[in-house]
Amino acid sequence: LASTGEDVTVSGRYLLDESTGIVSGKQTYRCRRDGRETRLVELPMRFHLVPPRRLVELLSASGFEVAERLGDYDGSTFEPSLSPFFLVRCTAR
Repeated sequence: LASTGEDVTVSGRYLLDESTGIVSGKQTYRCRRDGRETRLVELPMRFHLVPPRRLVELLSASGFEVAERLGDYDGSTFEPSLSPFFLVRCTAR
């Protein structure tokens, strides 16, 4: 984090209910400065997996347009051969 001088590591553990498409689990954020842990934040997660085409339809119907697909929190390019998961950056139309 530029504002605090900390390095942040994000990890997660998830369980997919294939019958509903609901994913539950938690994300863990470990903040470190000068080799020492300064903060540990654990957040419960619960979300529904939406196929990419359906996500674009839902965003469009809500007035958004996908500007970019990212492969990870680090801003890397989305590569479907590496992972089916992606992040989207949207702009309002």
